[in-house]
This record gives sequence, structure tokens and C-alpha cells, in this order.
Amino acid sequence: MKQLTARLGEEKINKLLVNLSLPATIGMMVNALYNLVDTIF
Repeated sequence: MKQLTARLGEEKINKLLVNLSLPATIGMMVNALYNLVDTIF
């Protein structure tokens, strides 16, 4: 946790946004794809 806090204070904003939002975005896309396939079948 301490390393993440240090990263939040030292890294560039753009890099942090990509690194922290990319996993959440991928997870939401996988969930939406699962729901779509579940609806079809």
C-alpha cells in the first residue's frame, strides 16, 4: 500500500490514469461481453 501511495504522489497524471483505469475498463468490457453472450444463448 505504501508503494501505491508513493506512486500516486510521484508519477505523471496521464500514466497513472492509464495504469489504474485500464484494468477496470477491461473488466467492464469482459462483463458486458459475458452478459451479451449470456443473453444470446
